Amino acid sequence: MILRQVDLKRFGKFDERSFEFRRGLNIVIGPNEAGKSTLMEAVPAALFGVRDKDRYKKWGRSADCQVSMAFESGGRFVKIDRNILTDRVRLIETDDLYQILYEFEGKVSPMGRSSERLEYFSRLAEFIPIVENDLFRASVFFGQGRLELDSKSGIGDRIKALLSGYLDVDYDRVLSSLQEDYFSISRENPWGKDKNLDRELEQTKSRLTEVSQDREALHKVMTDLVVIQHKIREMQESIDTDKAECARGQKYLAYVRRQWYLDEQQHRLQEEYERLSQQHNKVIALTRKKDSLRQELQSLGVSPELAETFPLLFKEGEETRQRLIQLQEDGNALRQELLSCAPPLQRWPILFTGVVLLFGGVAGWLAGSHWPYALLISILLVSMSWAVYVWRSGTLKAYTEGLKGQLRIVEQGREKAQNRLDEIDHVLEAAGLSALKIKKSPVEENFKRYNLLKREMGQLEAALQVLESLEGLQKDKDRLSRELAVVAQRLEEERPLRGKNLIPLEELPHAEEKLNALEISIKEREEKIKELLREDKAWSSLLEELPGIEAEEARLKNRLVFLMHRKKVLATAIELLSSSVEEFRRTYLDRFLSDISRYLGLISLEHYQEVACNENFEFMLKVQSQGFKPLDSFSQGTRDAVFLAIRLALSRHLAKGKKLPLLLDDPLVNLDRNRLTDTIKALETLSAEHQIIFFTHDESLLKRATRDRWNCVSLNEAKACNIAKSAERSENVNQLCLL
Repeated sequence: MILRQVDLKRFGKFDERSFEFRRGLNIVIGPNEAGKSTLMEAVPAALFGVRDKDRYKKWGRSADCQVSMAFESGGRFVKIDRNILTDRVRLIETDDLYQILYEFEGKVSPMGRSSERLEYFSRLAEFIPIVENDLFRASVFFGQGRLELDSKSGIGDRIKALLSGYLDVDYDRVLSSLQEDYFSISRENPWGKDKNLDRELEQTKSRLTEVSQDREALHKVMTDLVVIQHKIREMQESIDTDKAECARGQKYLAYVRRQWYLDEQQHRLQEEYERLSQQHNKVIALTRKKDSLRQELQSLGVSPELAETFPLLFKEGEETRQRLIQLQEDGNALRQELLSCAPPLQRWPILFTGVVLLFGGVAGWLAGSHWPYALLISILLVSMSWAVYVWRSGTLKAYTEGLKGQLRIVEQGREKAQNRLDEIDHVLEAAGLSALKIKKSPVEENFKRYNLLKREMGQLEAALQVLESLEGLQKDKDRLSRELAVVAQRLEEERPLRGKNLIPLEELPHAEEKLNALEISIKEREEKIKELLREDKAWSSLLEELPGIEAEEARLKNRLVFLMHRKKVLATAIELLSSSVEEFRRTYLDRFLSDISRYLGLISLEHYQEVACNENFEFMLKVQSQGFKPLDSFSQGTRDAVFLAIRLALSRHLAKGKKLPLLLDDPLVNLDRNRLTDTIKALETLSAEHQIIFFTHDESLLKRATRDRWNCVSLNEAKACNIAKSAERSENVNQLCLL
């Protein structure tokens, strides 16, 4: 795979830049903060997207942040365009004639399991086997000063699992399939905890036990059937006897109930006849009393309409007369008080004014020049006297006006009371009665007697309404007489048949209970016979199944032998395959360590040639005459050289035979000058197989780049400066521009 071009648009510090690369060794030179790391991060950003989108978004702008990359692999050209902010991705695959072979467009976020994401990565895996961001950064992506693997993120365990499973055949899946076959037979687990649910082997054993028990039970059925049939015959004979006895008892009790029913009916009819007779007599008495009251009411000669209103009129007249007397007394009192309220006399203020003015004039004549003061005092005294007179006159006038208003109200009330009293007297005189103005009339007693008789009449009528009419009562009496005659005739006819041994009425419920208990006992025995018959039929059918049960028992025994043998074979196969896979994985790790040692020897010029790894994926370096020592015992430069060799070997193994580009962002800053020179030589040798893009700030490498004809890209210029152009670059780069 060859990375050809990377286009950045508003990505990080780049507004719009395009970078081109070629086969072999590419060097990107620029000072610190020139954007080397940003350009390098654009490759995984285009492939996998980024989670922290604000990291590469231009500050203060809301425009899109886009990355595009183009690469070729196996004669095909692929271009990927990604919008970093929206994760909108477009992938176009063409052949060498620029014919579109495949095109994808959709949203591919760094997280999630959408169908578009799965489709994108499945297609990308055909060109880049490493389609996980963490593994990509742990293998072909060499960050600045970050060559060590992050053990906290668990990437070491994932890499170890991938390395151990790098084969054309997935033995873990085969082993899992064998285990599934084994546990489909048995729940017993020789390698751990047993399964919860029974499998076919345990189910067969359980079924064989049940069939054997059924077969043994069938041998007891024949003996039990004889006992059941004997019980059925005995119970049927007792049921027939009790049914006959029950039929006779029911017939006798029906006869007894009929006899006692006739006696009870006769007694009930006799009581009903007596009740109707009493009610008939009561209705006759009430009717007669009602007629007597009606005659007495007619003899009083009182009008029914006036009788209802007379007590009210009389009561209202008495109250009106008393109120009229009270109003007359109140009016007289108000008139006397008005007469006593005489207005104040004016002669006293006039006399006082003359006296004051006389004394004021004398005092002013005697005072000489002080006469104005004497005059002012005289005027002040006169004003006060007249002010007092005016205040008393106003107060007395208001009081007298209030008394006059009260007197008018009293006169109006007296006039209304007199008019109402005249109306009541007019009504009584129109009825031929004396007026209330004089005294009570003797007719009042007649009215009271009339109302009393009227109430008594109403009570009698209410009582008669509750009782039946004389005609209805007479009809009911005639009906009861006929029914009594019929019952008496039936009793007379059956009396000779009753005899002297008829069960008393109080003992009849006890006899019925005994008869019901006998019927219940018969039903229970019948149900028991039905149950025994069902049991007899079921057991008889079981005896017919005996040959089938014996055949099934033989089949289950054969199946049990087969399952036991298969269980043993599968357990042996699982153990053999597990040990083989474990041995293979151990040797494969040795091969991986061998590749690391080869790369390390190339980098260190054979100074260090052997690397080891423990179960926790922790590496150790062998020193001559000292054995293996942990990497923490060495300098940072040595550790960087080891981890560079580890990443190179890891890239080779994880790429599954594909030659992926290697991206290095100044990972050799901790190496001294000699070791850096050796590492550069190793990378130059490695560039024959892999495309290498080396990001550095060391401009001293420009001389070697010119000498060795490396492809050089400078971040200080508007475009890449190629120190040496080759035929491969002149042919392919211009073609990629057409994509």
